[in-house]
Amino acid sequence: MSKDPAMMLYTSDFLTGTMLMTNEQVGKYIRLLCYEHQHGRMREKDMLIICSTYDEDIFCKFKTDDTGLYYNHRLEEEQNKRIAYSESRKANRTIKKEPYDDDMKNTCKTYDKHMDNEIDNEDDIDNVTKLPKTKVPKPEAEQKPYQEIIDYLNQKAGTSFRYTSSKTQSLIDARLNDKYTVDDFITVINKKTEEWIDSDMAKFLRPETLFSPKFESYLNQLKCNTSKSTYQNKPTPNILKPIPDYSLGESTAERWAREDREKAEREKEAAK
Repeated sequence: MSKDPAMMLYTSDFLTGTMLMTNEQVGKYIRLLCYEHQHGRMREKDMLIICSTYDEDIFCKFKTDDTGLYYNHRLEEEQNKRIAYSESRKANRTIKKEPYDDDMKNTCKTYDKHMDNEIDNEDDIDNVTKLPKTKVPKPEAEQKPYQEIIDYLNQKAGTSFRYTSSKTQSLIDARLNDKYTVDDFITVINKKTEEWIDSDMAKFLRPETLFSPKFESYLNQLKCNTSKSTYQNKPTPNILKPIPDYSLGESTAERWAREDREKAEREKEAAK
């Protein structure tokens, strides 16, 4: 019997089994499968010639028999099915001398049944080629910036709100739906913390207040500069007290002082 020129390759199973392999590894894996399909089980030397060096990700796709030869279990299984099918069709034609048209009808029926069997086998994939299903994370573009916003609020206000809170997430979603950006959230947090952080209003530095429908007014309010540095190093106005003009005569204070001295001197003279 001549070599089978083709082999079954279930593309979905193949892509799943090679998802974490590089393009270079996939190319080597394909060449090994083709070599085994045409020449049978391979020596380790044959594997290394194709792979250039030992690659665990590729070698784990093959098993070894008692003689140390490498083979892919799924490939051999599909080969044997195709051989068995071809032999059964050959035997049927040899035993039954049917007209050509009837023979082709029977062939189609048998082929349909055979293909049903192949489709069923898609759910029975060898562990060597199928990877366990893993939860694929959402693309970064689809992830909401809950953590980024709440972490920044906690850092600025010294709070410890959880970004996983459904209420907090709903408030952020509402503002995002209004087309506000992460930068807008940062601006509101900066403005309100500077305004409220050292006052009785500090208790309102919370998501339900900052991200409420008043968000737009908070975003557009003029920045309140309450920093103490604003009032430090401010030049003192040059306010000078008026200097009395003694050239015009004795001031009242001087007159009182003179009178006190004169009185003291008179009392001193009288005591003698």
